[in-house]
Formats: sequence, structure tokens, C-alpha cells
Amino acid sequence: MRRSEFGRILDRVQAGGVTTYVEGLLRPEGKGGRPRQLTVAVFLTAVICAVDEKEGKLSLTNVHDLLINGLARSYRIVLGITWTDDAGNDCSVTQRQVRYLLEAIELKLAHTQGRAADLTDEDRVTRAAALQNVLDLLVQSSLPSHLAAPGIYALDGTGLASWGKGRKRTPVDPNADHAEDDDLTINDDNAETALHKRLDPDAQWGYQTKTYDNKTNYCFGYHAFAMVGLDPVGVDPDIRPKLIEGIALRPANANAIDPALTLIDSLIAAGRPVNELLSDREFSYKSEESWAGPLLDRKVAQVMDIHSKGRGVRDFNGVAMIDGTPHCRAVLGDRDDLIIIARPANLSAGTLKANATDEEREEHATRVRELAEFRAKIAQREVAAFRRVSSADENGDERWECPAQAGKVICANCPLSLGYPKDRPVVAEPHQVPALPPRPTPPAKRTKHAVEQHRQALKAYEKQADVLRCCRQRTITIPGNVTPKQRQRLYWGSDAWIESFARRTHVEGVFGNMKSTKGANLKRGWIYVVGIVKTSIMLACVAFATNLRLLRSWSERTGDVTDPLCQPLPPSLGFEELDADGNPDLAVAPPEQ
Repeated sequence: MRRSEFGRILDRVQAGGVTTYVEGLLRPEGKGGRPRQLTVAVFLTAVICAVDEKEGKLSLTNVHDLLINGLARSYRIVLGITWTDDAGNDCSVTQRQVRYLLEAIELKLAHTQGRAADLTDEDRVTRAAALQNVLDLLVQSSLPSHLAAPGIYALDGTGLASWGKGRKRTPVDPNADHAEDDDLTINDDNAETALHKRLDPDAQWGYQTKTYDNKTNYCFGYHAFAMVGLDPVGVDPDIRPKLIEGIALRPANANAIDPALTLIDSLIAAGRPVNELLSDREFSYKSEESWAGPLLDRKVAQVMDIHSKGRGVRDFNGVAMIDGTPHCRAVLGDRDDLIIIARPANLSAGTLKANATDEEREEHATRVRELAEFRAKIAQREVAAFRRVSSADENGDERWECPAQAGKVICANCPLSLGYPKDRPVVAEPHQVPALPPRPTPPAKRTKHAVEQHRQALKAYEKQADVLRCCRQRTITIPGNVTPKQRQRLYWGSDAWIESFARRTHVEGVFGNMKSTKGANLKRGWIYVVGIVKTSIMLACVAFATNLRLLRSWSERTGDVTDPLCQPLPPSLGFEELDADGNPDLAVAPPEQ
């Protein structure tokens, strides 16, 4: 590997602050034994480079091989990983030293019951936060500094199989990854067998999406979560590269809420605001207290799909709340088929290739038809939807006006609408709005008893007035606690929502990039270490390498070489082989004086 390439990545890793932070954990205030030949900066850079150089086999053996056999001797001496002993012999860092460094980092960051059983709850939280900080610093160091933070992000998770075997009801050895076979190479059959039998004390059985590669809905290992920066709808898609800006790892059976909020908070703390978040349907049925509320507190607006468990109609004082939006039931009439509109499996029909088979043409035609039917029904239902007048306040309360006030229909309960053009739909059976009694007047004598009676009378009056209040006044307030889990700015299923939600393909594409054989090949056996600390650090290096690949591809398309990682490497001058005596084969004697 060329020195200029390794050096650029090394400089970026060091500039991001992760190496200083980790070295500080390993040697607090300069304490410790003699300095290691292998620094954290060189180690992390080697892992990042090995992602592509070693074709998806990110074993520590391959990382060591890249360091010792992939770099020029002169550069290895500069890096301190090769030196000359007192006898004049070359010495280099060993595989054991590479493994030892990762072990040392894990010992400082281990926080799970399987790895650090005696920790206090407070220490567990502190160490977990420290691990996340390592991941944040490493991943964010790959981002180009000349591009502003996007403010819009897509969140997604994917299953990540552990190298350890999943066995139920079997005691887990917390020292499984510290066995005495550390000096075995993964190319040795016995070593492969020994490593395969290791257990992962941090991994759990969990659900994953069944694909052609994994062929199962279950995964023993972890769920990896990523945040990818996006652009606003309608702008040039190449205005910025779609890069991973945050990564988190949890056991496969863990709730997705904690890592999601952790990533949001990490980005905000790094000065990268999260104004809009695209999330999948899994989050739409999380409780208000765990998801919708915390997002509201952080002023994060959602663009989300809605889980089938959250579909249907809920009444709010005569207003029909459907998929998070208030609707007029009188406008819907007897169209119960518009209450729950089946979402097609694909929100895009895709492009039919020229040489498509008859079966492919039929499948494409089916997708086109299903999507057209879905959009038509959504458009019909949207006529009955209220129009948002003001965005949510700190409590999630929003002001809305009914379809007649919004100019979409003519309704006898809305005098304003009677003057609309005759092409507007007419509400056949408007709501029968109950008459209100006179508003209670304040008592003549403000005794304590009279004031309380008046307060109770006003409360009863307002409760009556709340029923179909939308037919009595121009706007109404929908409190934030009314179907909070489905509320979002865009009307679910509309063309605008589909166009916005489609941007989630970028985070799905990033995971596809990481899992492909041309990427990190994240299948079982992509690394031969276990435990959440080691796996997280290796995954963060993969995220860096993936960003580097995406950034350079974007640079080639756009011609933007502002980032040093995208600038052309200096010309290669080749190399000279040494003869048996250590001299250049084609060297000539120096000129005589």
C-alpha cells in the first residue's frame, strides 16, 4: 500500500481526536509502562485500510499483514512498527501485539455483564458512553469539513451476525475471547475450528430481515444502527455525498429506541443538528413516552412509515384521526374503504429493463397498478383531511382548519364555503352540530362557593363546545397527546410523503454497500473477534472506509476535490527490489570524485 494513501487516512484519524481520546484511556495522565510500538492511530488506520485491501476479511491477522507486508520498510520505521535491535536485525510488531492493543482497549471500555460483571451501574453507563464517543469521533473524522451539516438524517438498523456461536441455556464464559490460542492464525484449520467454538457473551438472539444471503429471520449477534445525512427534497442529489454520520451497536434483542436517541444526541453534541429524521415503521408504534415525546423535546420532525398496528381511525371530539392527521368524517361519508388504505410493498414501481422477461413485465405491471391504486385512494381521502395552520409547539399542539375552511369542499356548516366555485365537492350529509346552552356568566357575588360553581359550569360548557368545535370556528387545536405516535408534517401516503420517504434508500444503500462482497462483506466471519466493544470498533472502521469510498466516488462525479482525501495521489515512482545482500539489484556505484 502506498505511503501517501496510508498517511492521508492516518492524518484524518489523528485530526478527528479519537486517537488522543483512546490513548488517554489507555495511559491516563501519561501513566503506564513503556510506550507501545503500535499506536492507536496506526492500528485504526490499518483496520480502515484493510477493509478494502483485504477484500472483506477484516481479521486481525490480515490487519497485521497489511502493516508488515503492505507498507514499505522505510515507512514502517517512521511509524515505529519496524525497528533495528542491538544486533542489527529488523524487528516488527507481532500479531500478538495487534491483538493485545484491541484487548487493552476493550478492557478500558468493557461495560456488559458478560465482560465486566463487577462494575457498578454508574460505571457501566460511563463506559458505554465512552465507547460511543470513540465510535462518534472515528466516524465523524471521515466527514468532509467543507460541507455544512445536513440537518436531515435517515435512521436504519441491520442485523450483524456474531462470530461466536449462539447456544441457549448454556453458561457463557466471560473470558472466551481471551483464550490461549491468540497466536493461532486464521489460515490454520485448527485455529478456525478453535475460534468457531468461541462464545460471544454480549451477543443475543434477535430478529432480522430475511434475505437471499442470510436465509433466516433470526440472528445471533447484534443490530447495527446508522444515521446517514440527506438533502432536502428537490435539490441536486449530488449536492453532497450521502455519508454515515453516526454508528451504534446493540445486542440483537435490544430495543431500537436507546441507540436511536443516542445517535441523535451524539450528532447534536457534535454541532450537527437533527431537524428532520426519516425512520421506518418500527418506530411508529413505540410508546409516546419512549419515542414521540423525546423527539418532540429535541425538536426533531419525523418522516415515517406507519406500522399496521397504528392504522385505523380514532375519534377526537367528533374529528376522525386517521394515520396521524385529522379528517372530517362527514366528507368521507360511507367510504370506509378509505380508513385503512393498504400500502403496497414497494413505493416505487422501478424501471423495467429493455430485455425483461414476460414474468418480469407482469411483476412490473402489478407494481405499477398497485401503486396507482394506492395513490388514487390516498388522494380521495386527503380531500377530507384538515389543513395544518401552525406547526407543533413545545407540547406538540397544532392548529388545524377543516376541509371546508381550507377550500377543499362546500359544506352547509361553513358559510364561507358556500361561495366557492361549483366544481368543489359538496358534503352530502354535514355533521349535525349540537346547540350550545348560553355560556355561564360570572357570579354576581364572588364567594368561594360561587366561583367554584362557575368554574365547574365553564368546564362542562367547554366540554360540550369541544364536540365538533371544528364546525363552530375557523380553526381548532389538536393536542400533542392525540395519536402522537403517527403525527408527522407530511400527509402519510401522499406524493410529497412518498418523495420524501424515498430518501431512506440512502441509508439502506449504505448498509448494502457495507455488506457487499466489494465492501466489507459483513457476513458471519467478517471478523474473528467477539464482544460488543471489539465489534463496535471494527464496525466504526468499516463505516469510515465506506464513507471514504462514497466520498471519493462523489468527488469523481462532481469534480469536488476540496477534501484532502479526494485529492489525487502524487505520481508513483515505482520501486526497486533488493538482492540477497540487501542492495538494490540495479543499483550502480556512486560517481567517482
